[in-house]
Amino acid sequence: MTAGGETRSGLSLLPSVDAVLADPRIRSHPSEPRSLLRSRIRATLDSLRSEIRAGLWAPAGRAEALERTIREASAGALLPLDLRLERVWNATGVLLHTNLGRAVLPAEARRALVGAASGYSSLETDLESGERISRLSALRELIPLLTGAEAGFAVNNCAGALFLAMAALAHGREVLVSRGQLVEIGGSFRLPEILEAAGARLREVGTTNRTRIADYRRARTDATALVLRAHRSNFRLVGFCEEPTLEELSTFCREAGLPFVDDLGSGALRAYRDLFPGEPCIEDSIAAGVDLICVSADKLLGLGQGGILAGRREIVERLQKHPIARVVRLDKTLLAVIEAGLRIHLAGPEEACRRIPLLRALRRDPSALERAAERCAAALRQRLPAAYRIDSMEVEGEVGGGSLPASGLRSIALALRKEGTGADSLAARLRAGHPPVVGRIQEGAVLLDLRGIEEEEEADFLEAVAAALVEGGEDE
Repeated sequence: MTAGGETRSGLSLLPSVDAVLADPRIRSHPSEPRSLLRSRIRATLDSLRSEIRAGLWAPAGRAEALERTIREASAGALLPLDLRLERVWNATGVLLHTNLGRAVLPAEARRALVGAASGYSSLETDLESGERISRLSALRELIPLLTGAEAGFAVNNCAGALFLAMAALAHGREVLVSRGQLVEIGGSFRLPEILEAAGARLREVGTTNRTRIADYRRARTDATALVLRAHRSNFRLVGFCEEPTLEELSTFCREAGLPFVDDLGSGALRAYRDLFPGEPCIEDSIAAGVDLICVSADKLLGLGQGGILAGRREIVERLQKHPIARVVRLDKTLLAVIEAGLRIHLAGPEEACRRIPLLRALRRDPSALERAAERCAAALRQRLPAAYRIDSMEVEGEVGGGSLPASGLRSIALALRKEGTGADSLAARLRAGHPPVVGRIQEGAVLLDLRGIEEEEEADFLEAVAAALVEGGEDE
């Protein structure tokens, strides 16, 4: 038989989607949506057809072809079909881990979220008068109280906040930005591309390492719409560098009649300056005369995803009326989360550090972490076979989320090793657990950083670690 004939023969042996769906191993998952099963099985068959056409596989018969189709589906975690989004234990040492959902919500915010999502809500209804109101009415009151700005509201994330600001204030005109602030944030989103998408034209000012007020004066033309200062997010400039102060930029903008927009990104508050050394603070920008700030709610404020806009009333109201404000508006669940979190911050820094998980984790004393490591290591040694070695070691974590990139975070981690098994394999077992445990690999060990694991969560965390390693092992 020719090669083409062998290919046609191999392809003809593959089962149909309906034949795979009829297999008892597939039918044992009746709770999974039929359409999702069908789509994923079709993808598996497409992959096998590609192998046959490339000459990488020739099934011996229909039974083998069916068997491999189901096996490939199972190996790809298609059976059972769990929810793609699930809770994990974050033991990476990065508290605001973008891939793991960033900040853990305060208990009050979780209750507010469930309350808003579990039925109808008073989203745009004044329960006293029965009239329709803005869904942003609570945030419009709370954000000025927290920031000291004249007015404020929020949208779905900080990139959306910046996009809205540029579209509303600079469409078709130029935005002055220092070359040293032309950042690329997570997911390959670049500041120049956000400006372009919003219809604004970027005008670079100064050089990468040194920008002065004189550079802004030379760059300004009749086409200039505003000045933008962008938070550098995930890097720092050190050495031979210079840039104007907030006050200098604010004075220049006032004299030139230009709005001054400050994309602060992380959103640090003065009350927590000791936790975020060197990070620009919201209140400092407002006090310096910035016309509009853009701030993430899900970074250093420790809340859900959102982008807070605050500043001069005239500018904030202009943004609220822009058509894109509806495109990037908050849904009821995020509104509930952010409102609940802002109320916690307004209760004062001591209350916030007690009730907001991010701030609580940052405030954990190193000696408390050492005691936690001793407890956890002892418990795991009792649960795991003798082939496992469990040590505790001092490590350096980070805040994450593009915040404080140059500041390490001293912490304590459990270092897991097993005779005859590599760290990659151990890490994979932990990620395959229910719930998954995500750590990091360093010096041939899996490190489980304990700063983000609350003391009252330790028993559940250790149960997840032990179950994943014992049940996921080949020889235990």
